[in-house]
Amino acid sequence: MTSTTLARTTLAGFVSLSLLSAAACAQSAPTHSPAPNGCPVDAPLALFAGIDMTGSGNYDGRAASDLATVEAVAVRAATCAGELIVVAHSSSSGSTVTLFEGSIEVRGATEAARARKAPEAVEAIMPTIEAAYEAASSILPTTGSDVLGMFSLVAEVDEQFPDAHLEATLISDGVDTVSFAPSSLTSSDEAVAAADQLPVPDLTGVEMLTMIGIGHVAGEPLTTTTVEAMKVAYERFGERSGAAQTLVVTERR
Repeated sequence: MTSTTLARTTLAGFVSLSLLSAAACAQSAPTHSPAPNGCPVDAPLALFAGIDMTGSGNYDGRAASDLATVEAVAVRAATCAGELIVVAHSSSSGSTVTLFEGSIEVRGATEAARARKAPEAVEAIMPTIEAAYEAASSILPTTGSDVLGMFSLVAEVDEQFPDAHLEATLISDGVDTVSFAPSSLTSSDEAVAAADQLPVPDLTGVEMLTMIGIGHVAGEPLTTTTVEAMKVAYERFGERSGAAQTLVVTERR
């Protein structure tokens, strides 16, 4: 289903969201049993994948990289009988298109059995996601970038499924032109100070928050110093949001 807003209505099928509790937020996070190498054992799983479609990250091969990451997230959703929500995002919260929303049926009595069948099941739905991705790339604005707005989308999903195990993956170069200027940061101290000044959505229900592709921009590459500072800023932002665990990396698939 394609939509210009992220629906708040209950998703069809069995929804699952997974949250890994870090010590810093142990009191506020749900007490789900973590399963970092497998499916949650005492809560349904939901996985959110948000794709930054702005022009700054429009390098050759971006579409293939974005879709490879989404496919990996989808395989986990299928293996764990979870709900998958994939959106494309641009210059504001209103510039959002839902690429996929639902569950991927895989028959199997055990996790291992479903894991063997999940890649084939996901392969069957990827053309639908790819077509929606291509359509979104032609209608979403490419100027301006609201990376922090993607965190607000995660918060919406978190509010929608408060008892689930939620894992969120944000695919972005990290260049934000709306809330702050992370690509101008030059040190870790400066990055932390910048992140501490920003309003933060409540993500205490999020077990794992992953940002992929930070600093991977089109055109002239950013300096290593700047990329590392950007990573620190987003790590700090994730920490302040209350997400149980935050991982920020430059590598893409």
